[in-house]
Amino acid sequence: MLRPTVALVMIAAGPALGDATALCVERATASRAQCDCATQSLRDAVDPETLALFDAVAGSALRFRADGLSRGLAWEEGIVAVATERGLGITDLLNRMNPVDRTHRAAIEACAG
Repeated sequence: MLRPTVALVMIAAGPALGDATALCVERATASRAQCDCATQSLRDAVDPETLALFDAVAGSALRFRADGLSRGLAWEEGIVAVATERGLGITDLLNRMNPVDRTHRAAIEACAG
């Protein structure tokens, strides 16, 4: 009986957003606590499906950053990779994710103090 309850709690909590938090931490000026705060703010502001897409793009962007791309180019390549992988329009995904990224960056700044 415990397993269905645990699964239900995890579903209700929404996506883990580990890559969104990691993308934040990757910024040289952001602390882990600040990034945890910003990720929670993002979770409160955005629907779960959009959050899951944002986390996927963030994870992809992190992989491109590890390959040496700038933050901007890594974000663009992350968009292309996730759109291609999921059969979504690249421009549509970009238009959907850029406001979420701006919301996340604003939350990072707001959580700084």
